[in-house]
Amino acid sequence: MCNGSNSSLIEGKVIENPEFYKKFIEENIDDLELIEFIGGESFLMKETYELLDFLIQRNKPHPHLHFNTNMSVLSLGDKNIFDYLNKLDRNKIEIVASIDEVDDRAEYIRKNCNWKNIEKNLQLLSKQNLKTNTNIVASCYNVFRLPVIIERLIDVGHINEKYNYQNFMFNPVIGDCDIFLLSEKFKKEIDDEIYKFLLEYNKKYNIDVTYKFKIIFGKLNMEEPAIIDDLRIEFLRQSYKKDIDRGEKLLKTFPELKDITNLLRHGN
Repeated sequence: MCNGSNSSLIEGKVIENPEFYKKFIEENIDDLELIEFIGGESFLMKETYELLDFLIQRNKPHPHLHFNTNMSVLSLGDKNIFDYLNKLDRNKIEIVASIDEVDDRAEYIRKNCNWKNIEKNLQLLSKQNLKTNTNIVASCYNVFRLPVIIERLIDVGHINEKYNYQNFMFNPVIGDCDIFLLSEKFKKEIDDEIYKFLLEYNKKYNIDVTYKFKIIFGKLNMEEPAIIDDLRIEFLRQSYKKDIDRGEKLLKTFPELKDITNLLRHGN
């Protein structure tokens, strides 16, 4: 669900001069409070391990380290990320798993990912003594399945009692697969289902995570833009083009999105 600014795979290019960043960090390390690793995939970048080597060898208090990862890999060659992080101050480390779906739906959204491997890595991460969080990018692909995704991550052990079942957050997508592409009727059904889920979830775990869904409820109830049908047509056009290139079928993997095609054929 990344755009090109956060994904070298989508953008089609990588940083041309990583030595600039390395030199900057080495010269300013004593003044840095936070280093954030995004990517593409931060655990597949040799610069990540080079920087961690520098922090370990320096053997001094280091800045907070924030890793955003899709959990597809935990190593590069013989370098395992946990071997590195376990040599640093764990209280200053946070790993945010970017998980937008599960199973075949996850593999459609993130081409070439292997959900079984991601699930295994999430289980390994949950056993580490590291602060973890989960970023779920909510879109028309998955907003109707947020309860399913959260419950699945609980089953995996990633969302767990250690964080009082609250280590997840949402970041609704803006643009070509926005939540507002769905019909008003379907969005109302989703709103009701999430509300029902929250009542059960809050009661089961004796917490209140309703505030986390405020942005989702806002998206579900926002006014449609005047050009909504044009945006729906463009979403389907891009999706079908991608299906042809990849040999996939959008509506086979996401049958709920027939809601959009039915809207264009028959209206609300």
